[in-house]
Amino acid sequence: MAQSIMYRGDNDERGPSPEIWADYPALSVVTNPMLGVHFFDDFVGYDSYVASNVGYAGNGWRTYEDNSQSITQVAVVGGVIRIALTDADTECAMQLGGATGAAFSISDTAGADFKLWFEARVRSSTITNTENGFFVGLAGVGAAANTFIADAGDDFASNSLIGFWRAEADGDTVDVIYQKTSGALTTPITDIATPEADTWVKLGFKYDPDKPTAERITFYADGVASSTFVTGTNIATSTFPDAEILTPIFAAKAATNDTETVDMDWIRVAQLY
Repeated sequence: MAQSIMYRGDNDERGPSPEIWADYPALSVVTNPMLGVHFFDDFVGYDSYVASNVGYAGNGWRTYEDNSQSITQVAVVGGVIRIALTDADTECAMQLGGATGAAFSISDTAGADFKLWFEARVRSSTITNTENGFFVGLAGVGAAANTFIADAGDDFASNSLIGFWRAEADGDTVDVIYQKTSGALTTPITDIATPEADTWVKLGFKYDPDKPTAERITFYADGVASSTFVTGTNIATSTFPDAEILTPIFAAKAATNDTETVDMDWIRVAQLY
């Protein structure tokens, strides 16, 4: 495959982190879609939803809004999507695709172990404990539904997922988590990021089947790699969503009746075939 490599510049800028994406052959995939799949959304065109339960918001996103909660587009140049929460134990979620289709998978099966990149830029209006929790990453189809994040705010519905979790009980830290449907929630990395209120943070990971088995998935915060990895051994366990069909998701859950917001500036996901 002809390679188009992105210049490895600074990671602390608004856009995708070169440390993650420098080896992604973007031009090759865009010009020949048979080589892989690429998705990027800057949210410059999005229909707002308020308590519609299930809706389709444009550009392939399926949404769920609980009671009077909302997912709206913020009126700024460049595009920002906002989950607004006002009632305890209510949530909103948005997931790419319908209830059955998805484009991504992490598998240790020979011939299906394709390299994958993921990154999103997010922020929360508060980092106070027991206010809200949010998740951004990949999840099994149909995850954008009631109680994807449990009412207690420290667990998830029985669905496959991998990504970044800011728990209700610990508002100023972000953990890495994964889960397979009907399996236990696993937290391989705690405190990968220490967000500040109303401050953007970029969260990403890269699955590389050609890496040593001890370093198969690398996780990043603002383009800085964690020294703790998800290993090939982890991927082969019954708790990892090995070979599950996954799609991007962004979800938040309120713990109080305070008015709070969780925003996403953009999301980018790609995988070679």
